[in-house]
Amino acid sequence: MVSYSEALDNIDQGLEEEAIKELEEISESNPGFLFAQDKLQQVRDNIKVLEQERERLIKEYVDNILLNIDFSTEGWGMAINNAWSSLMSSFRYQAMLNFNEELIKKGVDLNANMFGDAYPIKAGEMLSYYNIMAHHQLKHHEEVINLGQVFMQAYPVSNYFIAIKAYVDQSLTELEARREGAKRNELQTSIETFL
Repeated sequence: MVSYSEALDNIDQGLEEEAIKELEEISESNPGFLFAQDKLQQVRDNIKVLEQERERLIKEYVDNILLNIDFSTEGWGMAINNAWSSLMSSFRYQAMLNFNEELIKKGVDLNANMFGDAYPIKAGEMLSYYNIMAHHQLKHHEEVINLGQVFMQAYPVSNYFIAIKAYVDQSLTELEARREGAKRNELQTSIETFL
């Protein structure tokens, strides 16, 4: 059994997830021990505040990139890539699609190398990859299939080709399953109507 003091030590060390597990265990085994329940709620509330602050900072960071991006300067590709990473790690897929749309409006050269000549990956390839990935996460299967086919044709040797193919395959499987489910429902309704 975990002690309350061990859970507090984990909080002090920044191990909130471990502390939550320990406090839950203490609360379950000792429902009358209110200190553990109170501390558990404090940790959860603190994590919620930290997540909200993180989201605010990411939005501010991404908005700042869009406001100040200059495609003629060195490092523009890394700035955009950092924005994509921030949006992806916070599961803000619609925001990623909006960010990409703004990049296009601002005139990003889709044929430009994102990271210079050292790593010649095109802006269009990366932007397309992140659009498809975002649509996949949002379950926009038709967009994944359509954009994925365009990507695979345009970038057949891309490092992202296999990931895009997997997204397309998953979307095709999902749409096929939906169609089969709809057929079964239609058949079931017909049988019930007949009876």
